Amino acid sequence: MGHRVSVAKAALSLPISPVKVSVMDFFSRAKLLMRKEWQEILNCCDGNKLHAINPTVGVTKRNVSLSRRDAVIINRLQIGHTRATHAHLLGDDDEAVCTTCYTSLTVNRILI
Repeated sequence: MGHRVSVAKAALSLPISPVKVSVMDFFSRAKLLMRKEWQEILNCCDGNKLHAINPTVGVTKRNVSLSRRDAVIINRLQIGHTRATHAHLLGDDDEAVCTTCYTSLTVNRILI
């Protein structure tokens, strides 16, 4: 181990040679690492609503024939976030309940 330390210390006295590396090389590597990290986080979360719609980070399925507003509405329906089902979280209202089975109101229950 002593030999390694002395070699490392000797390297400190060597001149620094400039290496030209493109900034874009750093950006592409950073993007790759961030996507990998985000993908691991997305994969390990149980019950993640967004994972059911889009299981791969960085890949967006969007129907270009839809307006942004319509795409947002469809995404909210897919993850189950609507004013009818989540208004109680934003105000002082009680949670919406299905009138048939008296369970929490969800988009799936409304559609069924």
